[in-house]
Amino acid sequence: MANNPISNANTKSQISTHSLGTARAYRITELIEDLIKTKSGSIGYKDMIDILSDVKDPYAEQKKQYFINITRQYMKKNNIDNQGKEEIMEMLDKWDGTYKMDMKEPVYFTLWEFFFRSTFMTEQFKNNEETKTKMFSNGYFEGNFVQLFRNISSNPDHFAKYCRKYGVIDSENCPHLLYLSLNNTIKYT
Repeated sequence: MANNPISNANTKSQISTHSLGTARAYRITELIEDLIKTKSGSIGYKDMIDILSDVKDPYAEQKKQYFINITRQYMKKNNIDNQGKEEIMEMLDKWDGTYKMDMKEPVYFTLWEFFFRSTFMTEQFKNNEETKTKMFSNGYFEGNFVQLFRNISSNPDHFAKYCRKYGVIDSENCPHLLYLSLNNTIKYT
């Protein structure tokens, strides 16, 4: 159970109403499906050890591209100097979502996402931070965040009401919040 159970077929499409898909369950399902398609012969415990040793996060791979594209669009629209930011975004652009000890990319992405998530929906949960923490920590928003960023890509004001505060700074919308989160990532790395 440490690596989460497999996910059902609907998890990839985010249409499951009875189970919360996690990135880990999604990835295990992906690897098992690939193994069934490509392996000749029987699947054994060594195959399962390889699967459980995998360190790729498929949701991170999807989300990072939205983070980059939305932030670049925001900076371009507002004529903001991208000094320092472009280097990190280019590095993440080439990253495949794999978390390994000798890599910088997971650190940048994880911090960027942390700063965004810690300020997302601040106004809505200002009196109940515990509920927000539980919602984010159990994987509830993983697939929903991918959908959220897909919508923000085409409409920067989508969900703007959930992106109004970054600490004491008033934020215009979610792209602005992502930009501020990237600034904080640079500050702490």
